[in-house]
Amino acid sequence: MNNITRQTELFFEQEFKTRRKVIIHKLAIVCILVSVAATIPYLILSHNTIALLNGTIIIVFILALVLNYYNKSESATIITYVCVSVLLFLVSSITGWKSMEFLFCFPMVIAIPTIVDPNNRNLLGLHLMLPILSIMLLIFTDSKLLYDSYFDIVNISVVGYFNLIFVLLICTFFVFAMVKNHSYSEHTLKKSEISSMLKNDELTKINKELDTFVYSLSHDIRAPVASALGLIYLLKNATDMHHAYVLIERLELSMKSLDKFIKDVLDYSKNNRLSLKIEPINFEEIIQEIINFNLDRQKQNDIHINVKVNQPYEFHTDKYRLKIALNNLISNAIRYHKVDNPHKYIHINVDVKPRDASLKVADNGIGIDKKDFSRIFEMFYRGDDTNTQYHGTGLGLYITREAITKIRGTIELQSEPNIGTEFSINIKNLGGFYKYFEWGKAKNNVQG
Repeated sequence: MNNITRQTELFFEQEFKTRRKVIIHKLAIVCILVSVAATIPYLILSHNTIALLNGTIIIVFILALVLNYYNKSESATIITYVCVSVLLFLVSSITGWKSMEFLFCFPMVIAIPTIVDPNNRNLLGLHLMLPILSIMLLIFTDSKLLYDSYFDIVNISVVGYFNLIFVLLICTFFVFAMVKNHSYSEHTLKKSEISSMLKNDELTKINKELDTFVYSLSHDIRAPVASALGLIYLLKNATDMHHAYVLIERLELSMKSLDKFIKDVLDYSKNNRLSLKIEPINFEEIIQEIINFNLDRQKQNDIHINVKVNQPYEFHTDKYRLKIALNNLISNAIRYHKVDNPHKYIHINVDVKPRDASLKVADNGIGIDKKDFSRIFEMFYRGDDTNTQYHGTGLGLYITREAITKIRGTIELQSEPNIGTEFSINIKNLGGFYKYFEWGKAKNNVQG
């Protein structure tokens, strides 16, 4: 938990550093433009000293831009505040109060919360002290330490009015930047809070599944192994061939049960671990392959399988996960048949559209009780399978739902005991135009 908290803190620290860099960049450009505009009146008045000092301020802001570009934001702000505070003091001392050059110290104070890390109190104090110290010195010297009497002749008040307008414009921009930055911070925090809640829910789910997994793993592996060991012991002492054959059949069932459980665990692991591999899908081929894989059990139980595929459009998804889901549903339909039903069937229907595909696997088997509907897709949950010759691992339908979810699909269940079961699946076409349209829409929803 401490590690997660530290990672979150580092994320926000980096996020705000990046944001400050962007703000400093914009502020520096605005200050350069204003400084150029503020220099023009002095060039008109032919006062080269002030023009030179203002030019130096422009150079300082350009230097700040360069330093900020190379991720030296802290150095950029320190150099800017030191140099500009000194230069503003000199300009104000030469031109006097009427030029209102001292007013440029106020935007410098307003900008501090936006461009300086609030956790760095020493840096905050330094940036705050420099413009205030500059104003205090001007008051102490009555802004006449280096006063040029030339400004008694020219109408410097006009320049002062221009400077007042420039200061108001800069302050407005700085306040706007602060509000926008605050809004961005709130938005980032809100997104992070939602993300943390989702991650906490995911971690809770994973922990619960892990506890269930470890418990069931020990039970479901040990049970067939213990059964096999017992049967082997009986085989060693068997004298009747018929009795030995019965024991071997039971041993085979135990090994098949163990093999099925191991296969389900591997499917579960691969589904969680492997990234999506989008490829063209031929539903008829995949379904026939699954039927052939389960052919022995199908014939043994005399189950008629009817397949109807309507695929007029090219369809793309993850073939591995699709096969996992369909194989589990079809093999379950075979496993949970009604022994005394002379007309056992499984209907498989596929209807492919440009954006998605609908799949249905229906049977007239033993069905599922409604009380099990809410838990049937849980890990290691087993319904009442006492009427069948096979016991499920409790992983099949859980893996099916997880695999379908991974390929951006949904699965629904309809069933009645002793009537039958129907699973309905809807999956998105993840290829071509629809791939980019759907994924782009999902990405925008996350970012929004």
